[in-house]
Amino acid sequence: MKSLVQAIEKLRHRPTIGRAVPGLSAGPTRFRVGSHFIYNRFDDSIVEVITVLHIAMDPSLHIGSES
Repeated sequence: MKSLVQAIEKLRHRPTIGRAVPGLSAGPTRFRVGSHFIYNRFDDSIVEVITVLHIAMDPSLHIGSES
């Protein structure tokens, strides 16, 4: 849990380190932390964490088109 919190803090300071998500058109970026991905959006100066998923999970099943 501590590593996820630290990664979110890192995203807050450097939001461009996230990468586009294959299979999801214009939408969130993701950042890998161990065996998980943090899915997020950056708007102005705010990092919005959408969800955290295990790498084996299909993001298209958990992140809707409204994200």
